[in-house]
Amino acid sequence: MIDDSNRSSFSSKKLTEIESPSKYSNVLLSPEKEIIVTTHLDTFKVLLTFSFDGVYAYGTGVSDAKASIVAILLALERIDAKELNFGVTFFCDEEEGGSGSENFCKLYKPKMAIILEPTNMRIANVQYGGLELRVKAKGVPAHGATPEMGNNAVEKRIITAYNLLTSIKAAVVSVQCFKGGDPEDYVIPDECEMRVELFFKPDVKAEFMLTRVKELLPQNEFEIIVKEAYNGFIGGRASALLEKAMKKVGCQIEFSDMPSWTDAVNLCKHANCDSAIF
Repeated sequence: MIDDSNRSSFSSKKLTEIESPSKYSNVLLSPEKEIIVTTHLDTFKVLLTFSFDGVYAYGTGVSDAKASIVAILLALERIDAKELNFGVTFFCDEEEGGSGSENFCKLYKPKMAIILEPTNMRIANVQYGGLELRVKAKGVPAHGATPEMGNNAVEKRIITAYNLLTSIKAAVVSVQCFKGGDPEDYVIPDECEMRVELFFKPDVKAEFMLTRVKELLPQNEFEIIVKEAYNGFIGGRASALLEKAMKKVGCQIEFSDMPSWTDAVNLCKHANCDSAIF
């Protein structure tokens, strides 16, 4: 709730919550509007604690996306409640399963959305598609001094899988975790797992990309577990609206792509909502 009667014209207008199966609820203001400005409440696990030097704030979540929340609240302080012609939504669970924006779309169908994320003041009108995978492989253990007697699951399986995936010209391949072997044993690993994400432009569909991955990594050698798959899109009217607003206040206009998942994916998929990320 915005609660500052001396400064805000929204002091008597509450930000409301809706039920959500996730741990926390969304926070909403006029969610029925055709245009919404939104960001997310949750933060990735704390890797750097918060600090402030009088000019800059530091710490996990400061820009993603606490700065966006502050910007929205400061803007609302300057708008007369009677003139508000857009809704505001703060989504939960963006950093994990995205249930906040998904459940929002079950109740509301905005036509346009401005999703606040760190873009360095560029309009990200292109949302990439993505494929998050767990790739597992098995080998044959052997003493580390006689690797030729076994089959190294890391060296001959997972590294091979990585090289094959990077041959896909239409995708950016991001390996984020390798698990294999034991640092206390002098044994070549008999199993290994890799977490990898592939990002691709909107003209490439997730279904096609998954098919390509399965062609490169035969099922008799690799187990492929799909954790997430989604298509990208190119924004239209929302980007144009944001560009017009930025020109009006004298901002330099630059466009960019958003390679990682954002709530725009759910808004597009579940509400057919035209979105721009900013």
